Amino acid sequence: MNFILNIFAIPVSYIFKGLAYVFGHNFALLMFLLTLIVNLLLLPLTIKTQRSTAKQQMIRPKMDAIKKKYGNNMTQKDRLAYQQEVQELQQKEGISMAGGCLPMLIRFPFLLAVYRVMQSPLTFIFGLGNAEIEKLAAAVNVKASGYYEMSVLAKLKQTTAGVTDALWQQLDEWRFSFFGIDLKATPKFSFNFANITPEQLKLWIIPLLAFGAQMLTSIISLRLQKKMNPDQPNMAGMMLTMPLISLFFAFSLPAAVGLYWAFSSLVAGLLQAIVQTIYSPNKLMAEQQAKLILSRCAEEKKRTS
Repeated sequence: MNFILNIFAIPVSYIFKGLAYVFGHNFALLMFLLTLIVNLLLLPLTIKTQRSTAKQQMIRPKMDAIKKKYGNNMTQKDRLAYQQEVQELQQKEGISMAGGCLPMLIRFPFLLAVYRVMQSPLTFIFGLGNAEIEKLAAAVNVKASGYYEMSVLAKLKQTTAGVTDALWQQLDEWRFSFFGIDLKATPKFSFNFANITPEQLKLWIIPLLAFGAQMLTSIISLRLQKKMNPDQPNMAGMMLTMPLISLFFAFSLPAAVGLYWAFSSLVAGLLQAIVQTIYSPNKLMAEQQAKLILSRCAEEKKRTS
């Protein structure tokens, strides 16, 4: 799995370092720019997915009519006939069954690649090998497992063991902060508020930001889907799932990862909302009707000329 992710992460890291060369070495700004660029590159897939979803909603009355025709208690023969008729309808309307799933399958590795670059800066940004990173981790007493590269990076100034002059020069160029919040540090939640340091309290902003960004995009997405499909079941309970997951994990991972989730949610959610609005079933239906009217007008003009 790591090998496959690295295939995508390596070119993403080159884009990230290219952005650093142009826009400076502000890690938070570059995270946002990289997230924006990747989502814009994947925008055609988002549009393809939305068009497929909108078309499926447009033919739902026809699908319901076919289902009503065969009833609920279908025999094996009826079920085959039903599936055949549904398939013919989808082909006639230009709907591919892979239209909604395939774009998401293509999109997923790219998003994971960005995530991998964000969580492993020593590998993908500073170009260190596994042996070098493990040596640095041992020098600063960080366990070499999980999301440890940011933790190693946070403690590097405590040691000079294995830190070359070239690495010091790179470290001095980069700024791993977001409005004064250290993105290398990990937020820790505790109910003992009296013992929480001001630095930790400041770090709490990142998980709350990740939660808020995911919640905002969930609300917008839910309202748009409800507007396009009023008969859709109430999904208000499910709306809290992803924000709570983001909040939970953001309190156990480096702040940079939580900030990436926040950026990813905001950018992807905003683009998705725009695409859903532009390619809504009602607008697609209006486009089809307009094309039909123009086609009939052209035919009528030919007859009269």
